[in-house]
Amino acid sequence: MKKNYLILLLSVVLALSALLFPACKPQEQSESAKPPTVSGSAAVQPEAETESPAQADGRELISSFETYDEVVQMRMLNSFGKMQLTKDHVTDGTTGLKLTVNGKYTSSAHPVLAIPTQTEYVEKTDFSDVDRIYLDVYNDNDSEQTVYFSYLLKKNYATAPSNETPCTIGGKQSATLVFELNRDLMNCFVDLGHVLQIRLSFDCATEYNQPYRIFYIDNLRYSTTEDPIEDIEFREEDEIESCDSADYLMAWSNINNYIYAPSVLSYNSDSRYVKQGKGSFRVTNVPNWGITGDGETYNVGWKITPGVKDMRDYYSYSFWVYNDWHEPLMLRASYHYSTGVNYPAQGSEEIELKAKDWTYIEVTTEHLLANGVNPRNFNALSISVWVPRTAPCSFYFDAVYLNKTPSAHK
Repeated sequence: MKKNYLILLLSVVLALSALLFPACKPQEQSESAKPPTVSGSAAVQPEAETESPAQADGRELISSFETYDEVVQMRMLNSFGKMQLTKDHVTDGTTGLKLTVNGKYTSSAHPVLAIPTQTEYVEKTDFSDVDRIYLDVYNDNDSEQTVYFSYLLKKNYATAPSNETPCTIGGKQSATLVFELNRDLMNCFVDLGHVLQIRLSFDCATEYNQPYRIFYIDNLRYSTTEDPIEDIEFREEDEIESCDSADYLMAWSNINNYIYAPSVLSYNSDSRYVKQGKGSFRVTNVPNWGITGDGETYNVGWKITPGVKDMRDYYSYSFWVYNDWHEPLMLRASYHYSTGVNYPAQGSEEIELKAKDWTYIEVTTEHLLANGVNPRNFNALSISVWVPRTAPCSFYFDAVYLNKTPSAHK
């Protein structure tokens, strides 16, 4: 009997234990608690009232490189390489631009990415109020690299580039490059109200088969200022071109017609190629350029509009030229007057430039008169040289002046 009571008591205890202390097991997750499954495309998010970085910081967007239709209008110049839309290193929008940069190691012409204005994507052409350009860049190279900014602008009946403003960025680094623009100085040479292209350029390769350099760029934008452009004086009396600053390159235009082939004008500070002052300008040909014609040489030239329109008060204009080729080269110094007709200042004669040496060139007003040229309409002067067709070649010029007496600035 006592045993039966014990069995009954034990049964009751076990039953109560089952009710009060159920067995533990993992809880099933509800569908809402599971992490979302991400496919190849991004999940659609509710539309939010947000500002792009270009808008949020008060800067105006030029391009965030979003569509193929926009990018296909851009131009790659001087053996640039290639460009492609990418989702890597994006700072604004959904895509950026990956640049694979080459640039011939035999050329001094920087590879250029040219972004046209007057399009549905870049409607602005008047950049006279722009004081800074901003560009987000990731440098995917091990070494420090330089990125250059410039404009291509209308100039008279031709086009002219502005000076290149450089910014450097370290290897494997991201940064916003800020290009500070000297509006006052630029306005002395070019019309900032008629910008045709916005240009980003890079250094050339330095050796044969050098690996391409990789950059990721995004969020190209600008800021403006209400400060008026000021007129500045930077030329000395009787000076046409001192060649003492890279900024002065903007004053020169490439003579580019069926006679004159493209070439590259750059600033030089190497004292071996400076005749007067701090610097000189270097002209480099573009080997194997597709100009038609026979012969082993072709002509490259650059011109400038002087501040003086009437040569009758002057005895001459003059300049120095250094021929860096191992053989003599032939030069033509040309005088242009207001009709746009090109009058060779030395008649049909050409001036021989000695190899690896400086040559002084002086064109007299008396000579112009003798050749039927009206010295009252001095519109431009040009310096052009016949250079090798297939080999890289350079010459330098310096100290372009008006002279009231013979050889006054020799």
